[in-house]
Amino acid sequence: HVKMNYQIIHRLAWKYSNLFYNRCDLVTCPSLGTKNELLENNCKRSILIVPYGIDLTVFDNAKARAVRKSLGGGKLVLHVGRIAHEKNVPYLLECFALAVKKVPEAKLVVVGDGPQLRNVRAKAKSLNLSGNVVFTGMMEHSKLVKSGIFAACDIFVTASTTETGPLVVLEAQANGLVCVSVKGKGMNLIRDGVNGYVAAPGDKKAFAAAIVKLLSDKKTYAKMKKSTVRYVRRFELKRIVLVWEKAYSSLIVKHRHKHY
Repeated sequence: HVKMNYQIIHRLAWKYSNLFYNRCDLVTCPSLGTKNELLENNCKRSILIVPYGIDLTVFDNAKARAVRKSLGGGKLVLHVGRIAHEKNVPYLLECFALAVKKVPEAKLVVVGDGPQLRNVRAKAKSLNLSGNVVFTGMMEHSKLVKSGIFAACDIFVTASTTETGPLVVLEAQANGLVCVSVKGKGMNLIRDGVNGYVAAPGDKKAFAAAIVKLLSDKKTYAKMKKSTVRYVRRFELKRIVLVWEKAYSSLIVKHRHKHY
């Protein structure tokens, strides 16, 4: 989108990045997809996957019922993120328009602001979604986690293909939201058919079908919600902190041996 998507630019960017990476004792990244990309582009150092951690105690959903009422009720689908090119929101709207044909009462709640907001609003209007899309504007993170909006909604969706390990997906899962995403290198938080659905890039029908399935099939939704709540516990902050402590301790011991 900045007209620089050329192979020579990719090679130069990776060469520059590896001048840093390959001087490190350890490189960490949040997902397997990101690790594979580093390896494929000649990162030669040890790579450790350390997923984002989440503090499950920061969320307050006491206002969820009131928020749901203020949004008009119905089947609520949540998207949180910067409204910018890399988040692929226009594509998300196209998928949602297909879902609305099957579930007319569905509403997409878009939380965020950004340079594409005006275009995205126009896109929603052109798809006749004005009555099915609610733009809340930007919400500070400290307020977002206390707002109750996660629990007020039924599912979470994202069409971004550029994530390395999306924290917002983890936050949605921490609140029991079943997620639908586009397949990308950082989307290992969603296990297709287990705790959500992952559609192939460009397959709008599959993405829309996943939304419809979760909003219409109570049995499938309940099963996936249960899996979501169980799966997200492995990303509790206290567990991830232990991984970091072990990594740092190992490096300290290694350098002590070098020194002596």
